[in-house]
Amino acid sequence: MAHQPTEAPRWARPKILLSLNSLVFIAATLPFLSGGAPYGDDHSAHLALGVHLSKLLSAGGTDFFWSHSNLGLPLFASYQPIPSVVTGLLLTVTPWLSPVLVFKIVVVALWASLPVTWFVGARWLGLHSSRALTLALLTLCLRSHWHVGLTLTSSAYTGLFTQSWGLCLFPLAVGAFHRAFIRQNLAWPWASLLLAITLMSHLFIGLLSGIACALWAAVNYRTVRRHWRGLILHGSTSFLACAFWLVPLLTTRDYLGGLPWMNDTYDGWPLRQTALAFLGGGALDAGRSPVLSLLALLGVGLAVWRYSRQPAFYALSLFAVLGWLLMGGREAWGEFYGRIPMHEHVNPLRYLTSLHTVALIAAALGIHECLSRCRKYLPGRIWVHLGLGALLVGLWIHQYAHVSTIFRAKPAQETLLHRVAGELARDRQHRFMVGSRYGTGSHFERDYLPMLADRDQLQSYALGYHATVSTYFAQHIELNAHSLRLFNVGSFLSRGVDDPPRPFRFSRGIGPYRIHRIPQASQWGYFDLVRPGTRLEGDLRALRPHIQARMGPSFRDGKVLVLNVKSGLPMRIEENNAGKKGAPKGRILSTERNALNFTAEVTAEPGAWLMLKVNYFPFWQAEIDGEVVPIHHVGPNFMAVTLPGGQHTVRWTYRNPPAQKIAAAASLFVGLGWCGFALRRRRVAP
Repeated sequence: MAHQPTEAPRWARPKILLSLNSLVFIAATLPFLSGGAPYGDDHSAHLALGVHLSKLLSAGGTDFFWSHSNLGLPLFASYQPIPSVVTGLLLTVTPWLSPVLVFKIVVVALWASLPVTWFVGARWLGLHSSRALTLALLTLCLRSHWHVGLTLTSSAYTGLFTQSWGLCLFPLAVGAFHRAFIRQNLAWPWASLLLAITLMSHLFIGLLSGIACALWAAVNYRTVRRHWRGLILHGSTSFLACAFWLVPLLTTRDYLGGLPWMNDTYDGWPLRQTALAFLGGGALDAGRSPVLSLLALLGVGLAVWRYSRQPAFYALSLFAVLGWLLMGGREAWGEFYGRIPMHEHVNPLRYLTSLHTVALIAAALGIHECLSRCRKYLPGRIWVHLGLGALLVGLWIHQYAHVSTIFRAKPAQETLLHRVAGELARDRQHRFMVGSRYGTGSHFERDYLPMLADRDQLQSYALGYHATVSTYFAQHIELNAHSLRLFNVGSFLSRGVDDPPRPFRFSRGIGPYRIHRIPQASQWGYFDLVRPGTRLEGDLRALRPHIQARMGPSFRDGKVLVLNVKSGLPMRIEENNAGKKGAPKGRILSTERNALNFTAEVTAEPGAWLMLKVNYFPFWQAEIDGEVVPIHHVGPNFMAVTLPGGQHTVRWTYRNPPAQKIAAAASLFVGLGWCGFALRRRRVAP
């Protein structure tokens, strides 16, 4: 009997090809993994936050505050919790591994698994296996001039760590919704769980998932309306699962960040510019021939010709048009854009993700059509298989070359920043600052170096501006002794620049770096005795320029601005230039601090205010000699308490509300409980 050649069963082919695709990606990132700190603008901040959380979790902490960046960030009242908490947990349970290596493994694992989740999500949405596989393989092939959206450079260049989490989960959340409410072969709690996890991984991708689900429901209205109760339960359950994070986010919006400046990116693009970016190849094929762009155009034409009556066509068309319009931002919508729910501080360029998604689906359709035509004209299956094999090998060679080029890390043996950090760590009672004009504006100096030194740095462009308006004040700091004392800055780091800004003086050089100090900084710290000065009321973001103009002169007179912040409150400014000038009589005898507490032993005249130069937030609690006292919100965005006179111990403590902790624990246990119950029921089903 002749030997019959064996071939993999159909169900195994996607698994084999996706596994090979992931292995190629991992192989291309081996130099990245074996190196030191990763490049990518926001990577250093996410790494530093993960390390900070691992320290808190290792100590059994359930309160989360991060002082290293932008005058102190509350966690988690603003930034999405899952990526940083999971990263912190991984660092906690792997103390024998370098935190840098663990973080880079997470980055690589996310992108290596992204084609798999997109294949599964596409199958859940009803896409044929071959088309779903084509779409999955294309997810790592997109090249864009703009390093945001579904492109590898969003991670390798921009360091959008949490977006990578959201992109992995996005197709699963939408696919689970389709299965639960349209195909009705999946229990609806799975859809709620996946949507909640996506939202808590990346707020914008969660919003995009919600938009996609809403459009999918709209075009399948007749099917969905029969299950309206389940749909209401789905939305309610998703919100309740995120409530421990979303409720504080919504109730403390007056104190959170937003865009500290506006430029062409944050204003949005004219609609014509977006269309030309795709038609010209810059959005899909930057730096190469517009192959993917042409395939996407072919797929769009085929979809209009063959599938224009199908609900999926309507949903994808609406998704693309809505993304195109919303990407216009204020450029297209004017100030009305800020009144769209959840869009006041959205970067409109994020909507490239929706357009990338639709373009890749169209390209997958175009490729599938081309392959179908080839099968008709090639004489035998062997030629089809050889052709497909050659295409895959070419794809993987191209992918390997691209990935190995863009994912970069510092040399593992480089110790320069560690040596600088060792010197900076000698003074943790003051912040240090860096500056682009002085050669130290990269994320390594702004975010990675504070982690190494375990010392607060004045201002960063990474996580901070999402969580606090203080980025604005820190960015516009005046380089004089009074302003530097107000922000408790004691050192300045430059690179390749010998002349420091006034009033700093050169202290030490380490390689190309120069550390400059303020001689009189030993006279101040995180606390200062002050008097109440001018009062300002209104929206904190609207008050920023007024606070900026007054805070320096006021502090020079020993006074602080008193703030009453509330969104929608009419702006009101009561100047207070009368009364005593100069700091009140008294002295700060000693200070002590840790990750969540600031303590001062102080003696002062009655009525003096003790200011803590850390960002105000409602979760702070102040005690004088163990008795809780009210906290004053003072400019620029700090805190103060009124002293009764005499010698006292004043302690500030950051505490996440007990209700938030209980809700977070409930979400975790209910989610895990549902997974266990559903999987067990599936296992015992006949």
